[in-house]
Amino acid sequence: MPTGAQSFYDAAAQLPAEVSEPLLRVPRDAARGVTEIRLRSQRPVTLTIGGASYFLRFDGIPIRTHTNGVLTLSHAQLGSCFHAVCAYSVHTFEECISQGFVPMAGGHRAGICGTALYSDQAFTVRNVTSLNIRIARTQLLRCSEAMRRMLLDPHRGLLILGAPGTGKTTLLRACLKELSDAGIRTAVVDERFELAPVTDEGFAETPPDLCDYFSGYPKHIAMLHAVRAMGPQTLVCDEIGGDEDVDAVRKAANAGVRIIATAHAPDERALRRRPALRALCETGAFQTVVLLSGEPGIGRAETIVDVDLSV
Repeated sequence: MPTGAQSFYDAAAQLPAEVSEPLLRVPRDAARGVTEIRLRSQRPVTLTIGGASYFLRFDGIPIRTHTNGVLTLSHAQLGSCFHAVCAYSVHTFEECISQGFVPMAGGHRAGICGTALYSDQAFTVRNVTSLNIRIARTQLLRCSEAMRRMLLDPHRGLLILGAPGTGKTTLLRACLKELSDAGIRTAVVDERFELAPVTDEGFAETPPDLCDYFSGYPKHIAMLHAVRAMGPQTLVCDEIGGDEDVDAVRKAANAGVRIIATAHAPDERALRRRPALRALCETGAFQTVVLLSGEPGIGRAETIVDVDLSV
């Protein structure tokens, strides 16, 4: 998978030419910091850089103020972008679309906003009005020495917390490489195809050697399948938190599997205020909580605390 500015250009190149060409003109220094490309019907294209929104000029220059000369999409153009991120085969991604996203080649992910359509107890999205392309950067982060020591402790389960966009998935990818390099057999639950995107042709980029991926499975089902079928020493899962996830974590931990997982939370206090997070900690699967910095897209550990729900 491309890194740095090239990862941004890789995502941009998957869009129709009328949108991709201005994006591909973005200077490398700016492209390196882009975490999201946001496309909205009848409104300007914006780039998220350092947590702030920048409008895109036709010449590729990101600017903070909406002025003449910024790239604005018609509803039809946005529809063309939606079909492009689906690789012009929308029906292939119906299940993902019903969950609000489309996995793109190269590990990028397009979040979808539009009109909900229910039929025969099925749910999908029609008349798409916004797309949020999150740029994947697999190799931009290396684990700190403190993080590495915790990863190599077979008895230490880790719960990685951070607000949306703070780099939880980026850090988890770095963890997978460290685990594999240390000879630890790892089962990876990748419900949204972000940790190691896979297609009919294989992985978008060769993943770490000792990792087995359950791609597209509901998390709670994949966790139990992994324990029963793959005999992992460590189980890794991104964005857990539902009641079914909590139950699966408890069962996996009781089977003697160490778990490393991420969840959405802004700070340590959320562990006590949010029932789902508290329930995760009460499973006994996690001995340490890693809180990420608020800086967007970085995946940097700001605070490391032992799990203690007594206060």
